[in-house]
Amino acid sequence: MGQYTTPYLQLVSVAAAQGAGDALTNMANFTSLPTSGTIMSISLIDKGFQSASTEVYLSQASFTATTINAAFSPSDADLLNMVGYFTLNTWFAFVDNSVCEIDNIGRPYYTPDGKIYLQLITRGTPTPASTSDYLISLGIVY
Repeated sequence: MGQYTTPYLQLVSVAAAQGAGDALTNMANFTSLPTSGTIMSISLIDKGFQSASTEVYLSQASFTATTINAAFSPSDADLLNMVGYFTLNTWFAFVDNSVCEIDNIGRPYYTPDGKIYLQLITRGTPTPASTSDYLISLGIVY
């Protein structure tokens, strides 16, 4: 049994006010993952210090991405590949940035191509200052 923490993945957002329930970032993916394992933690960095309640949709296969700042609505077919949907809402705020972590998740996954796809969704109304404010990492046991 091994442990692996992914490097932080840079996500793309827009520097504009976001609506609750909208895609906060682009669809992205972690690569070179073990084909199966257990997600134990998720860490999200917000360099723009918005600290809005955020959710992350994880999938074992590519899905139809939602345009940034549009209502997130995966298709029925896309949901069949969902690894999980997690809420990130306990932020640790610093002077000009913040971080949110959830631990002890224990969600098993299988991904035939070594990738986990994701998209962030906001439940607040943040206004990112930059298109590169969000970074995410997974802690995996395999």
